[in-house]
Amino acid sequence: MKKIISFISLILLSTVSSWATGQEGDIIYIDGVKMELLARPAADKAIDGKRLLSMLPEKRVKTTANWDGLIGCWSIKANKLVLDSMIVEMYTDKHGEYKTERVDKDIIDDIFAKYTTAGNVVASWFSGTVRAANGKTLLYEHSAFYRYLEHEIVIDVKNGEVVKMQRCNNSMLTNGFTIRGTKYDDLWKKIDIHPEKYANLKGCDRVDFKIEGMKFNKKGQLLSCKVTATPFTDKKKGTAHRAIASDMEKALKKIKPWKTYMINGDIVIDISPVWHLTYRMK
Repeated sequence: MKKIISFISLILLSTVSSWATGQEGDIIYIDGVKMELLARPAADKAIDGKRLLSMLPEKRVKTTANWDGLIGCWSIKANKLVLDSMIVEMYTDKHGEYKTERVDKDIIDDIFAKYTTAGNVVASWFSGTVRAANGKTLLYEHSAFYRYLEHEIVIDVKNGEVVKMQRCNNSMLTNGFTIRGTKYDDLWKKIDIHPEKYANLKGCDRVDFKIEGMKFNKKGQLLSCKVTATPFTDKKKGTAHRAIASDMEKALKKIKPWKTYMINGDIVIDISPVWHLTYRMK
């Protein structure tokens, strides 16, 4: 029987927007240390983005990792998230060479006038959880800000006020089985399931599995997860099949150990929190 695996990453992001490719972060200084801010608070829809972009230089560098061609420079002052400046990279006459320029202060003062207090642009339009990071990249997904570095500070912001900061040192926890990069045949040797044994699945073309909520211990053992199994016949979606979903959960739990990481206090594997596998019946 031919078995084919497909992945769909469904990522819940605590950022102001999401993109289909890895995004360039802003810059933030915390206690004098330069870090990457894995968010774009100044791109929030509360800001008059169209007018801001219209006032920027035409020849600035724009890429799929930074569609606006704009980077915000931030700091935390008196427990406030403060926008200190904005920079752009400009094309030069020499191919492949760029120069960095600061956005004129008058432009920033104009756009952010109603958010300025005592000469500081306070991000009072913004609420959410953001991450500041530096060091080696441990996990990377080619989407938005789904990447995790060795050293991170998780920052909770409410109307521009920093209400909580958590410093985390991330690392690989257990070096075991990983889905990423595993060949199809090898994967299905590990995940030992047999949908064909169920009479009500024999006429199906495929069974789609959705796996989420995976919880691991420090030894890399899967403790629990939620699996949904949906059969399809001639592109028609069938009723969720609880029995084969239970088989999948048991098969995943038999894999020991998984390759796991300690990321901001949670034990995770090297793929997105929600993922899909497709088992072809024909």
